[in-house]
Amino acid sequence: MGGIGTFLSKFGQSFKKVFAVATPIEAAAAPFITAAFPGVGAAINLAFNTVAGVEASFEGSNINSQASAQKLATVVNTIEPAVIQLLAQEHIKADTPTVTNIVNAVVAVLNAIPAPTTTPTAPTTPATPTPTS
Repeated sequence: MGGIGTFLSKFGQSFKKVFAVATPIEAAAAPFITAAFPGVGAAINLAFNTVAGVEASFEGSNINSQASAQKLATVVNTIEPAVIQLLAQEHIKADTPTVTNIVNAVVAVLNAIPAPTTTPTAPTTPATPTPTS
């Protein structure tokens, strides 16, 4: 996950903010992919969630950006059996290089999303006016 090291070093503490933006993007795209190829959509979703989890676990540690290979190995080893099985449902033969490419593609998408300039906030509901007499 060569790019993820750069991603984290570039955005540091903004990591959670970026995932707050990336998660809705991934969620918006997932139904279209899943509708056409359910196994592929599930594999991409699994890769996305696992990358996010591994990054979150590394973020709290003092592991530097040189750990990109370690993070990549962790994600690939975690999801490889499931991804191979999910892609097989679509009659797609997958192996370790295929899973690695999927993980690197997910990382590339995440790296392409700029860090938010401010903390995303939830939409607010305006207060209900109180009738006056």
